[in-house]
Amino acid sequence: MKVSVAGYMEFVRASRPNVFESLCDSVSSQTNKLKRVRKSVDRTLRFLDQTLAMRQNCQVLEECGLLGAVVGGDVYEERVRSATETVKRPVDGFVIEGFDLEHSHECYQSILQSATSVLPQSSPRFIHGVYSPGDILTAVESGVDVFDSACVLTATENGCAFTFHNSSSDCVENRRENRGATENIAAEPPSHQIDLNDEKYAMDFSPLLRGCECYCCVHHTRAYIHHLLITREILASTLLMMHNFTHLMKFFASLRDVLRSPLESDYLHFKSLCAFPEHFLHA
Repeated sequence: MKVSVAGYMEFVRASRPNVFESLCDSVSSQTNKLKRVRKSVDRTLRFLDQTLAMRQNCQVLEECGLLGAVVGGDVYEERVRSATETVKRPVDGFVIEGFDLEHSHECYQSILQSATSVLPQSSPRFIHGVYSPGDILTAVESGVDVFDSACVLTATENGCAFTFHNSSSDCVENRRENRGATENIAAEPPSHQIDLNDEKYAMDFSPLLRGCECYCCVHHTRAYIHHLLITREILASTLLMMHNFTHLMKFFASLRDVLRSPLESDYLHFKSLCAFPEHFLHA
């Protein structure tokens, strides 16, 4: 379905959100030539100008916060141009678009910093598609405030449970669990999630993660979740979603705690404990 700016704004007017993002044309330069990336920046700015004009003429829309999209793929100059031009418009915040699992960490970090360096610190910055907590830390260091991602859903649909470090107090226990250090499971290399489809968990009656206080870990075992997965019971996804959301929210709570600390060493210690691989959610 082709969505015009007018059609999109009619939907916004009907739903009356607290905040909405301007329509954008986001592409990755990994699969598109420079000409296409430049066109995406021009088109996104044109969409934003049309959105601002429609918002100004509608009292309902004026009450909704507007976020401008920053696009440009992996092209440094286009990212900066998109950010610089968007800042000139009267928007209430910014959304950094165009990241996916195919980006290397180095590319992600460089492009993200090039975009955020132009944005005013007084305005909120959002980002879509951040899948690993390691990338979340990189985004935080670049000044990103709000994260939108399907990482919990992706892990849950793959039958996986998060086991990555999410607070300094449980780091040792987490890593012990990640190695599968139980009587019935052979030692395995450190990981940041476990795939409960694996038959090795069929007789593992320990919780998904020792010390986790989610409903799933308190009441059920790895063996039970494995059984639900192989029998295709919908309860498996429900219980895994509980655990994965709880674990990720604890990670964010710990991250906020270390960011409030006046000691930079607290954050550096937290970051060093994470040590996430580049794309730990690749199927």
